[in-house]
Amino acid sequence: MAETARGIIDWDNKIRFGISFIDKQHQELCDLCNSLYQGIAEERSYSSSQGWQTSLSDKMRKIFESLRNHFETEEKLLATVGYEHLADHKQSHRRCLSQIAEMLKDFDKSGLQTVIHFAKFLDRWLYQHITFEDRLYVKPVLEYMRRQSSTK
Repeated sequence: MAETARGIIDWDNKIRFGISFIDKQHQELCDLCNSLYQGIAEERSYSSSQGWQTSLSDKMRKIFESLRNHFETEEKLLATVGYEHLADHKQSHRRCLSQIAEMLKDFDKSGLQTVIHFAKFLDRWLYQHITFEDRLYVKPVLEYMRRQSSTK
């Protein structure tokens, strides 16, 4: 996952983990971020339009909900596997959701700059989290999945 010159997150096969439902959710999160970036670009072009806050706020809230659902799925998987760093992983998720909730809280009183800040935060956070933190659980999860499939 990398940000292009246009500010859009490209799904990168280097971060595909081979855990299909997690990969799918990560890709969907990238797609949602791209939608937000596109919305920002459109609003920069047509900044006089009314209702931009509603449009971008909806996108931001959808990202928040998708992240929350993804974190729940991921945490259940890691608990099932017995991942030894689950508590730290959950804490990272909670901090992210807390930061996003804080940004969303006063969004209706904010300007386009707040959305840009949100998008940049999300891009950096997702990249760091998926590339470094999530990668740590790939081996134990894949080993668990192999053991489960060999016992069937």
